Amino acid sequence: MVCRLSIYGNRGYVDNNNDSIPESLFQYHNLGDNLYFTTSIDGEATAENGVLTVNINVDYAKLFESMTLIGNLIHHGSDSQNEKMLTNASTEDFLTISAVSSRDEIALNSQSIIAVPNPAQGQITLGLDLDQSYKQVDLHVMNSIGQIIMTKQHVAGQGQVQLDLQGWQVGTYFYGLYQDGRLIARNSFQVQ
Repeated sequence: MVCRLSIYGNRGYVDNNNDSIPESLFQYHNLGDNLYFTTSIDGEATAENGVLTVNINVDYAKLFESMTLIGNLIHHGSDSQNEKMLTNASTEDFLTISAVSSRDEIALNSQSIIAVPNPAQGQITLGLDLDQSYKQVDLHVMNSIGQIIMTKQHVAGQGQVQLDLQGWQVGTYFYGLYQDGRLIARNSFQVQ
């Protein structure tokens, strides 16, 4: 299977004065044939009832690997900064494919996990009530742009996980439970 991904532009804010508040706008609009790169990624997909499911993880921070986001942060065209970003996209695991369970299995398991309180401030409890076959799972928490911000390995599939939210930005966070590298359940919570 061949897929085409175009990374035309990225825009956001970075914290250049170290006050934990992103205030400096950055923009990258990538143009030019010299910025097309070919890459391949390995992983697993499932096909069920004519539907192919590929679980693609995107880590936007990898686009800016070894790049300094200070000074002129507006790059339109094909200068060295635009080229570095797209080189990173093809060499720095910007995209990864993880194994995935069937869609029905993920949906069923996702009904067995809950975040309380939701929305939360300060602390949140993730309640897990997975089938007995999931004795231990790995927990990944991602921010709204898909960056993994926390991982806990060997979490009991039945029980509770406490997360300290001190210092977390306000927003939506997604969490996934994995067993042997396969996504088995997912859900989200809000931080106020």
